[in-house]
Amino acid sequence: VFEKLITRHESRKSSHVNLHALHRCGTSPTIVFLHGLADSSAIWAPVLKHMTATNEILVVDLAGHGISDWLVDGDYTVNCLSELASKQISVRSARSIILVGHSLGGELAVEIADANQSETCGVVVIDHNPYLAQEMRAMLREFMATAKTSFRSREEYEKELVDNMPRLSAEIASWLSRSMLKEEDGKFALLTDPNVSNMLAGTTNNTVSFHAASTRTLIIRGANSSILSKSDAGRFCEALGSQSWSIDIPDSGHAVPLEQPAAIAAVIDDFVLLNGAS
Repeated sequence: VFEKLITRHESRKSSHVNLHALHRCGTSPTIVFLHGLADSSAIWAPVLKHMTATNEILVVDLAGHGISDWLVDGDYTVNCLSELASKQISVRSARSIILVGHSLGGELAVEIADANQSETCGVVVIDHNPYLAQEMRAMLREFMATAKTSFRSREEYEKELVDNMPRLSAEIASWLSRSMLKEEDGKFALLTDPNVSNMLAGTTNNTVSFHAASTRTLIIRGANSSILSKSDAGRFCEALGSQSWSIDIPDSGHAVPLEQPAAIAAVIDDFVLLNGAS
């Protein structure tokens, strides 16, 4: 049983923002789920449906996404989002955490783990590729510039999802249409601040900086991903240290949690056991 958790935090430039998360009580360590750019906590529901772990769970809506407030200054940077997410996590006063992040959420998970080494006992990074940062940002900028943000009906949005993700089941497409949209003036708009695309501007150095080398880190890639190649996944693991390894999820692309939720749930359950659930 999950409860809604609204917490109020101060951001770097904005005065205060209300951030939303779903919370379930359970055993330690606490599993924290972080979604990707222009997604929301809703993407984790299909995964959670299949998980057997009885751990405490926190499923975060990042600032500017889902039910969380939009940042009035549009300061959507990795540093700002990771700092705000860290504040959401700290409210639970968890003794130990496992961070699970998809795409941008994977990048945030590494950032948060690096800043909270004593509390972090494991990290799961799903289809994030730090070595394609420039190319990925250019592709995402183009996608977000041309992507529809308003739909005549939920069914139209479902069709858009299935057209872009052919492996997506009709059941999950329907769930997303009920969870990712808000009705405005007879139309349905995405629950995402358009300014989140600001974080795609600028340049990065395409390097991995992670100092918590003793932290177990699992890299998951969709076997058909156009974002994270098998060789880059191996390179990522090598940079993260000897406690890191990677696996491929068959018949999935970049949207692995939505396309193969049962497989992702099983992998996370195994990872939790490896990290000493209590």
